[in-house]
Amino acid sequence: MGDRTVQGYEFLATLVFTDMMARLFSAITGDENPIHMNAASARHGPFGRPANFGALTLFAMLVRSNADIDDSCLKVDASFIQPVFFNLPYLLYRRSEAGKETLRLTNGQTVVAELLVQRNPGTLSPWAPGTGLADTFELHRAALPLLCAALGVDATKIPIDILTILGWSSYFVGMKLDQGRRWLASISLELYRGSSTSDVTVLECMVNDGAVMAVHHLGDAAAKVKIQTKTQGIAPRDVAPRQDMALPWNRALIVGASRGLGAAIASVLRTSGAHTIELSRAIARSKAHGDPRPSAGAVILHGDAGDPDWCAEAATLIEAAYPSIDLLVLAAAPPAPVVTWKPGHIEQIRAYMDESIRLILYPLTWFLPLLSDGGSAMLISSQAVLAASDRKLVSQRASKSAAEALFSSAIQYRKGLTASIIRAPRFLSDQTAGSMGSAQLPTVEAIAIAALSAVNRRGREAGLSIIEADELRSNSPLSLTATRS
Repeated sequence: MGDRTVQGYEFLATLVFTDMMARLFSAITGDENPIHMNAASARHGPFGRPANFGALTLFAMLVRSNADIDDSCLKVDASFIQPVFFNLPYLLYRRSEAGKETLRLTNGQTVVAELLVQRNPGTLSPWAPGTGLADTFELHRAALPLLCAALGVDATKIPIDILTILGWSSYFVGMKLDQGRRWLASISLELYRGSSTSDVTVLECMVNDGAVMAVHHLGDAAAKVKIQTKTQGIAPRDVAPRQDMALPWNRALIVGASRGLGAAIASVLRTSGAHTIELSRAIARSKAHGDPRPSAGAVILHGDAGDPDWCAEAATLIEAAYPSIDLLVLAAAPPAPVVTWKPGHIEQIRAYMDESIRLILYPLTWFLPLLSDGGSAMLISSQAVLAASDRKLVSQRASKSAAEALFSSAIQYRKGLTASIIRAPRFLSDQTAGSMGSAQLPTVEAIAIAALSAVNRRGREAGLSIIEADELRSNSPLSLTATRS
């Protein structure tokens, strides 16, 4: 290929990192550094656009190279030379020598990351920081099968201890060190394994002008880590409190989870202990549902549910990671145009209807088969729209009616499911706040709880039911209903 930086190296694989992989890594580690996760922040950063997590790049190089990292004593030195961007091909090469391997990742012209793995370099030199910081860290493993599926590796064979240390390094540098204004430049890791390992690490660390030294204890294993960082100003994130609620579902797939009732349902499910796979087109969430990794059970997949290719890719990843899901929530809808039924608005109505139908048709096609027998499916509709007499809501009424018809038809092809159409009432939101009667509107969280409770009350009885707005209003928790004078 003409790249002199890899002469004498063996080509191993082409790696393409995606935004989806980064969000899965964020869900596992808790690192939400905006230079990786937020396009607006990244535009003002050193790279001009979002770049991959350095720790994820390192981990992918290790697991895709099939490097021999099973020895009881291991030393890994990694340097991040240039940023790794999303959706671009990078080439992975290896050179093996006695007791060590050198891995290089290139963009076809220059090396962007280099990794040296040494086996049995000697026992760890003792080091205790004494006056350092004490901390604990645990991987949030709900998203791990999905990440491994995306990387093309077996989740049961990955080095959990190394991933734990890399995860902590990424989280500490991205979220704690200098309030999240730094990112990884290099990592030096020495690992001594005892008879067992763990994914919970208790550590002490010392920080000196962006350089970090830490000692990890994972079961009866131990590791020493040295990290060099670089700095960049980043705005802090908002994190909102959530309600607790017990519900029966273990794995839920929510389409349209970035805002409105879809986001509220996802939040309630997470805090009930369910693992949620949340599909959304939008990256940013409202302050009411602020952080993209709000709990250990959340997996965020960012993409267009109206794109059949993306739905197929997402379904493949989910199916590879989980045998089935037991709740499917369809809440995606495009922004509604303000139009009336007249010639000048026909094209806007047609485009809106087309997008609305795609956001129901493709998720039904690809995600309904993932539901377990006896599972539940929910379609979020709107009583406020269906019953409205406002001429400007003509396109919304048509799209909601079409969505209900498609949902009802698709359910007939999956026997044994409990299916519900949720005709939600008006609830308090940014759009309704301050309007006439808004002081008595239930909050979106209250309607989410009422909807999930109504579906739960129906048990596992197969068939389709329509849950009307009056039932949701009468069963919404009073503590979550807005009270304003």
